[in-house]
Amino acid sequence: MMRKLLLYIVFAICLLTSCQRGHLYCHSTDLPTKGWHQDSILSFAYAPIDSLQDYSIRFVVRHNGQYPYQNLWMFVKEYRDSFCTHIDTIECSLADDFGRWHGRGAHVYELELIYEEPVRYGSGNYSILIEHGMREEILKGILSVGVDIVEY
Repeated sequence: MMRKLLLYIVFAICLLTSCQRGHLYCHSTDLPTKGWHQDSILSFAYAPIDSLQDYSIRFVVRHNGQYPYQNLWMFVKEYRDSFCTHIDTIECSLADDFGRWHGRGAHVYELELIYEEPVRYGSGNYSILIEHGMREEILKGILSVGVDIVEY
């Protein structure tokens, strides 16, 4: 009886902490505490299941108050079945001109950035590769970067 109760509790926690309904893909990559190396490429792979649905691609950046800059430049490459379909350079504004952080949080800040919408997928396997485009070799203060693909 105790095992069943424990199993139900674990299942409920998994449901509550997983991505919400309407999400095609939701994944975040934690970065090393020493910093995000310029050569470190974050990879997010997914396979769409509904070719009739429009989606919104969002990036989620988590950082701490020790991040030394107002913005974050990222190089983004999108692939479909190992063929590069799109290359982009994006700027993510993490703070305003007065140094106040955007997003949610107090000591750890989370900012969601709409990258592309609406997006409609065909069949195949997709991936998004992200690397930072800042001038520092090792970028400190960025804790994680994620990709969230939701129904539009």
